[in-house]
Order: sequence, then C-alpha cells, then structure tokens
Amino acid sequence: MAETIDNPETGEPMRNLVPEESTVVFDPASGEVIRGPIAPERMVELYAVAMKQADRFRDMAAKLEFDMLQYMDEQGATAIPHERYNVEVTQANSYDRTKFTPLLEIFNEADLGKCYQPERTETKLVTTPAAWSTPQVKVAAKRYGDKALAIVEGAMMMGPRRFKVSVIEPVDN
Repeated sequence: MAETIDNPETGEPMRNLVPEESTVVFDPASGEVIRGPIAPERMVELYAVAMKQADRFRDMAAKLEFDMLQYMDEQGATAIPHERYNVEVTQANSYDRTKFTPLLEIFNEADLGKCYQPERTETKLVTTPAAWSTPQVKVAAKRYGDKALAIVEGAMMMGPRRFKVSVIEPVDN
C-alpha cells in the first residue's frame, strides 16, 4: 500500500513516489503506475526523473527552511507554533577558555577551586594543561557581576544553529 504525503505546494495528499516493490513504479513524467517487469533502460530514465524531482524538493525545502529561520530571527523566536508540527531552532554555544584567564584575578580561591585546575605535572612526568569548568565559571561569574560576566560573554563562541521539524503525535483520549 502506497504511503501518502502532502504536496508542499498545494497541501493535497499525493502518493509517495518511492516504489514499495521493484516491479511497481510511479512514472512522474506521465503520472501512470507501471506494473510488472521494467526494462533496465526505462528504470534508468525513471531514476533520472525521480532524482531531478528529489533535487527540486530538496531545493524547495532548503528555501522554506531559510525563510522560516529568517521569520524566527525577525520575531526573536526559537520556534514557530503549529498544531501538527514542532518547528524549532536550537543553538549550542561553546567558549574559548583561554579568554577566562582574567578571571584568575577576579575570583576568590574557593570559586577558583570549583572552576579552575592549574597546569600540573603528574608523577609520570605528564603535564596536564590548565583547565576551566565552563558551567562553574558561569555560576561564579554571575556572583561577581558585570566585569566577570563580560569576560565570560567575550569568550562565548556561537555554535551552529540546528533546525528541526517533527510531527506532533496525536494524543489518544
């Protein structure tokens, strides 16, 4: 049984173009369903047409994704409310910990003990570089105020944005 998908241009249901069996193929050019053995030359032609249409759908999806991201940016939003789909964008940022060094002069010993490990040489003569715990740095910086927060903010590196659209599963009552 062919699965249906919504036509992105009209919203009308349409049959999935992916064949379920190798002997049943939808010819997108003619709109007919071909049943039975297909000559290899015809398979190549159908494949080429299907790939061209897949490229068109990918291009359309990329344009729509760009437009949705632009809309969310304009609205200052991280999601677009929809009753059937979850549409959201997330962003995980990282920090350039080398820019935390000025915090050594701001944080007290107790806070430094929670968020900073100085460089040290272990018994096997392996040097472990200095390390910062970003979550602990952020907690401490809030307590120290603007100067410390500015350092942490200056160390932030914007991560890639991740765009996600998923179907909201209906809830059975």
